[in-house]
Amino acid sequence: MSSHHRLDPAPLSTLRIRVLALLFGLLMASVGLSAAVAESPGPEDVAAFREVIDSQIAAFNRDDAEGAYRFASPGIKSIFPTAEVFLAMVRRGYHPVYRAKVYSFDEVAMMDGKIVQPVRIALPEGGIVVALYTMERQADGSWRIAGCTLVRESGESV
Repeated sequence: MSSHHRLDPAPLSTLRIRVLALLFGLLMASVGLSAAVAESPGPEDVAAFREVIDSQIAAFNRDDAEGAYRFASPGIKSIFPTAEVFLAMVRRGYHPVYRAKVYSFDEVAMMDGKIVQPVRIALPEGGIVVALYTMERQADGSWRIAGCTLVRESGESV
């Protein structure tokens, strides 16, 4: 069951999503995070991405460090070795995600073999931030979050 609320503004254009995904891909390549994917995700994968992201955001809203950390990929866990360190990083650098109340999912994009799930988040003070989540399939077939970049709807980095 999805806990997100629909935003009224029209979804991002496909071109804008591709540009944002390109920027995100470049950022992820620069820090050495990659998620090799051979094919485009199917509808069941997209549903799984959204469930993982919904669940992590719900955990952030409860300040449930362990619950949120559970959805991070092994690569993210190697950078942030404990749930508490991970949550502290999210509080500092990803406040729109940490306290997301109203958000919606845009169309999944593939960029350089990486799956990017854009999530539009309404800011309490007004405006929209797009969280570009890189999703990574695990050996057991489950999906985890391998990275997130925040971009203002205008296209500028947050």
